[in-house]
Amino acid sequence: MINGPDLLQLDARIEAAVRAWNAWRRLVRNDLHAALEQDPFVGTRPVSTRASYQSALGLPEEVPQREALSRWIATLTIERVTFEDARDTEQARRSPDHSVRSLGAQPWSIRDLVLEAALHPDGARRALAADALPEAADDASSNALFWSGRRHDAARQLGLDSLEQLEAPLRGGLEPRSLADSVLQATDSLADEVIGRPRGWQDAVALGVARDAVEGWPAQLGLRWLQDLFGGTELTQGIPIDLSSVEPAIAGASFARALALFGESYARGAARTVGKSFSLAVRPFDLLESSFGALFGGLLTSAAFGRRRLGLGQVTARAQSRSFVRSQVIALRLTAVQTEVASCADSNDARMAHEVYGTRALRATLPAELAAIAPRYRPTAASRLAGALHAAAWRDRLVGEHDEDWFDNPRAHEELRQIDPLRRVTLDADEATAGIASFVRQASEALS
Repeated sequence: MINGPDLLQLDARIEAAVRAWNAWRRLVRNDLHAALEQDPFVGTRPVSTRASYQSALGLPEEVPQREALSRWIATLTIERVTFEDARDTEQARRSPDHSVRSLGAQPWSIRDLVLEAALHPDGARRALAADALPEAADDASSNALFWSGRRHDAARQLGLDSLEQLEAPLRGGLEPRSLADSVLQATDSLADEVIGRPRGWQDAVALGVARDAVEGWPAQLGLRWLQDLFGGTELTQGIPIDLSSVEPAIAGASFARALALFGESYARGAARTVGKSFSLAVRPFDLLESSFGALFGGLLTSAAFGRRRLGLGQVTARAQSRSFVRSQVIALRLTAVQTEVASCADSNDARMAHEVYGTRALRATLPAELAAIAPRYRPTAASRLAGALHAAAWRDRLVGEHDEDWFDNPRAHEELRQIDPLRRVTLDADEATAGIASFVRQASEALS
């Protein structure tokens, strides 16, 4: 039986393992070659085996960390036993191994081809990149789907009913695929309005990067801009916020992403200020963290935020608000597609889900060859989808109680600070329905 001192040591080992895993994921983005030479799970077996998971489950129910410890051990075990698959996926996606004559002499990675297809301002250039992807992406797609399937297998071998039991913060019988289906159905009419009939999937995705939102931004996107927005308020007082993962801006959506990272980091920082135990304060696939991210990332859809915090005139603020609503609708629908694909244990089922739901989401054919590549496979998809809906209903309450400029209201800040960051939040069917209704209403009003 694990005793008190052992619990402290176990918690410390879990924190060290999570930090090593997160550091490796950052290294992948910055230095692929160095990342491929490392294994962040060396030395983590005490917190990443089926035996350690069963031992944590055997703790008395009155132990506060029981559920938190077991969920982290399950997460780390799955990550460890599928690490080689994750590494192969990143290598296939990021290595510049592909020649595309129509795009020039330089070699391309699958990741960069996807970015070229989605982000380049010239439609003809985007089409060339998109046309090259189905043939080039075969290994990257297969590796990603194999990794996903191995995660499902690992969860079952661990003793979980399903991988969704760990990754999807849902309750009451609500399943990720049914949630994703509901989101797509409810936002179909919005998609007709914001996407229309694109020439290709890449043009639909390009509509979502808010390239036309060009005013009110700093010369460089970084910590200082976010500190200027919120650093002088009581909201962030005494709360450590880590924004080391904020990347340079490419388009307007980059600023929304930075605000989302701020919200996520705020949630983690708030939890660490009150939770002495890492496993209680920081949770895998956490709905509260993704909700804070969606709440703050969605601020740019508010014309009031554009006027008061970005210094925009009324006309420009409304125009940029509509641009970010369009981006938010497309992002939510793509997250629903990622959720559909991540829920499939079989690669053939995942390819079919990608093609059917991806084509529906973007109003243009999304080739099956791009499954788990565009959009990419994300284990966090279900938690991000649920977080977006939770945040939409949350925003309704904040606006109803504190008006449209709630982000400037000290009482709203105090309300956010009063939220218990250690309480695990999950979403049921009624709450999901309310969140979807809030999202659709907010988007429709902003677009009208």
